Amino acid sequence: MSFSFRIYFIDEDDKIRRIPQTRFERIHDRDPKELLSEYKNSRIRYAEVIFQLENRKPISIARRQFTGAGRKALYQSALAPAFTAA
Repeated sequence: MSFSFRIYFIDEDDKIRRIPQTRFERIHDRDPKELLSEYKNSRIRYAEVIFQLENRKPISIARRQFTGAGRKALYQSALAPAFTAA
């Protein structure tokens, strides 16, 4: 059994985009080289999800955390893409 930590950004249209953990850390640390021009002048919502893996495929969610409003809806909409993401 293994686990995978994944981060997703959710834009104002509820479009979900997976972000590599190293990039998220640079953004979080306010690295001036890391720009997010597509999110300029907007608040970024994000989800942190830890998946339990079997044969390198997600089989369950071990932990989830969300920022922003509408957490239940965000969780429901984040589930399908998270399980199909490579």
